[in-house]
Amino acid sequence: MIQITYQPAYDPYHTAFRVLMLLARNEEKSIRLQTLKILDFYLAFPNFIQEINGIKTQIKKHNLDTISPPYGHLPSSKIIFDQMNVFQEAAVQTLHLRGILEFTSETLAHEKVKLTKNKIPENLLPALTRRNDEKSNILTFLSNVLMELPLEGAKGLKSKTSLMEHRYDYQ
Repeated sequence: MIQITYQPAYDPYHTAFRVLMLLARNEEKSIRLQTLKILDFYLAFPNFIQEINGIKTQIKKHNLDTISPPYGHLPSSKIIFDQMNVFQEAAVQTLHLRGILEFTSETLAHEKVKLTKNKIPENLLPALTRRNDEKSNILTFLSNVLMELPLEGAKGLKSKTSLMEHRYDYQ
């Protein structure tokens, strides 16, 4: 039997919308691309937030410790995160080509993205605002807790989530 299922995490247009959701909450900030990819993963799969190490009190404080997994069996968070990379890259490149995102880079490894001033299409704003309101609990956690963590190091985002290689990071 063949099943055809839709997974928003593997849709570049849905990924672009999630990226805009995250950046709209932090319009003035530049966000490292690797951090943005991790935040997008948790926005697409909030049930994996419970696996983040060292911030259990913050997870409980934001009422994210009781999110049930989606229907069906999912592979590990690392496998899903790796599979999402292609779609995240396509979404970010598309948003950049449309003039919605701008890149800054101190070095190639520290590439950052930021919303271009007033460039979110007007017809997208109501849907973006509505979805941000629906997901405000998760977005607040992602913006106020995870985004504030450093990316590298023993107490960094890569280490706490184990989604990216972190053992060889410069600390």
